[in-house]
Amino acid sequence: MKRIGRFYKETVLSLPEDKRFEIKLPYGSGEIKIEKDLFGWKLYCGKKFVECRSEEEARYLKIFLEVGLSSVYVQKMKNI
Repeated sequence: MKRIGRFYKETVLSLPEDKRFEIKLPYGSGEIKIEKDLFGWKLYCGKKFVECRSEEEARYLKIFLEVGLSSVYVQKMKNI
């Protein structure tokens, strides 16, 4: 099983810059939680939040928020 740093380096950081984008993670004190609302998914850190495209993306970002990162690159969605 790969560690998260290796997975992130091999699958996201290795992408060309036009295939990924940076998400600024919410910073604050309080509970880290994921919630679904009428318009999608949100990752909360206290009262601050970031909107996510899916529950999977929110869970992915939560891992990096819990280890203390302030921003993370994610893969752009493919056009269908």
